[in-house]
Amino acid sequence: METVVLCVAPGGAQDVVYFLEQQFHGRGWAPLVLPATEVVAENLKGVLALVAYTADWPADKLEPWLAALRAAAGPRKRLLALLPRAPHMYPSATQALWNVALGGGYSTADATSIIDDFVAGRA
Repeated sequence: METVVLCVAPGGAQDVVYFLEQQFHGRGWAPLVLPATEVVAENLKGVLALVAYTADWPADKLEPWLAALRAAAGPRKRLLALLPRAPHMYPSATQALWNVALGGGYSTADATSIIDDFVAGRA
């Protein structure tokens, strides 16, 4: 079973954590929910991918936290960003930080399908 880290805002609502733990499961992987600011490379051994759940991240922290996640993930781990706005609405430097992004209106099924592709090596 692979592990996918779901990165949330530090001190975020517990109901968001519960929702993510219940909804984000797929073929051959299970979630581990962590605050985005606590994700470091040393803690990602055995982790296949990261999902940045940015819905409640402060706007001024979006780019630095995504950059920190990308740095921690390195070049081999995939990063899916779940964003409040359409992906093309972000600066190109920010867009370069993720492998795949879904903007507002995505479904958990859409996100799960992308993570399934990460696990299967299709993306």
